[in-house]
Amino acid sequence: MCKHATYTSYAPGPDGMLGTADDMVTGYQIIDFEPGPQDFGYKAHPVKVLYEDASGTPNIFEKWTYDPQGHRSAVTQYATGPDGQYDTGDDTVEAINEYTNDAMGLLINDIFHTGAGPDGVWGDADDELTASIVFLHDQGRIAWALPGTYAGPDGIWGDADDVFQASERLEYDDKGHLIAFDLSNVAGPDGKFGTNDDVIVSRTVFPWRGDRVVMESYDSPGPDGKWGTPDDVVSGDVIESGDVCSSASCEAPVTPW
Repeated sequence: MCKHATYTSYAPGPDGMLGTADDMVTGYQIIDFEPGPQDFGYKAHPVKVLYEDASGTPNIFEKWTYDPQGHRSAVTQYATGPDGQYDTGDDTVEAINEYTNDAMGLLINDIFHTGAGPDGVWGDADDELTASIVFLHDQGRIAWALPGTYAGPDGIWGDADDVFQASERLEYDDKGHLIAFDLSNVAGPDGKFGTNDDVIVSRTVFPWRGDRVVMESYDSPGPDGKWGTPDDVVSGDVIESGDVCSSASCEAPVTPW
């Protein structure tokens, strides 16, 4: 049975190196899991995620829900109610990410709801939509996530005329594990986000080494100017701790979503 884990984010300390005694904690995630199929980089289903800042003060709380096929359908973010505590009966909804999957179970859209609309009820037709991420999949191990900043002339999020501000190139191994994503904020010579000439500004790697390092972030390609080579400059990592699960099928690397 899956339980929970703490994921601690670190940045280099004064010596400029990770994995040494002066590393600085930058934040925490405390995640409760349930068994389920792999979910976009996770091997199990997060159901509750509490984020804390470097001092250990909670600042974001989410609940994740899934459709009958085991695909993520929504992530709901909550604010504390009058008691000032997360995950109690008086929490109030602050935002909802609504996910759409295709017939093969691939994630194709993430629409961000930031208001309940005039009727004050979350999850219905008059919710205020403020952003969308469109996912494009090829026939291999690469997918693209395209965050939108404008719904386009038709005013509808998640369709062909959305205007994109960046791209994230997602890379998978032959087992379907998310192993890396590259963030780009310049579209490159072709002027289109989601193509191979996008200009990479950072890279995140999920090692899947079987140890407690579940994510490594890089902010420079290093002296050779090429991303994904040994001289990339590491800017942070995430370390797993706690009683994650009772079986290896429930190991869970952190994802950008």
